[in-house]
Amino acid sequence: HTHVQIDLLIAVPRPKVLRRLWAPLASLGVGRVFLTNASRVEKSFWDASSLGTETVERNLIKGLEQAGDVFVPGVTLVKRFPA
Repeated sequence: HTHVQIDLLIAVPRPKVLRRLWAPLASLGVGRVFLTNASRVEKSFWDASSLGTETVERNLIKGLEQAGDVFVPGVTLVKRFPA
């Protein structure tokens, strides 16, 4: 089946929330996720395990399994969003 490429730009949420977001984003068919900084994003969020490669991949795969899909979304961290 054909994939509609949907890109999502979000500010980094709290680590607990982010960990819960990966699977639904993958199951919805999001093509790329861009995580960026915002005035309320705490610096410690960038070092959280929920942004770790293994955690992200494991949770994305869970979402793909639920959706019966094989297209793994790309994830890009953008600490400084260009003005």
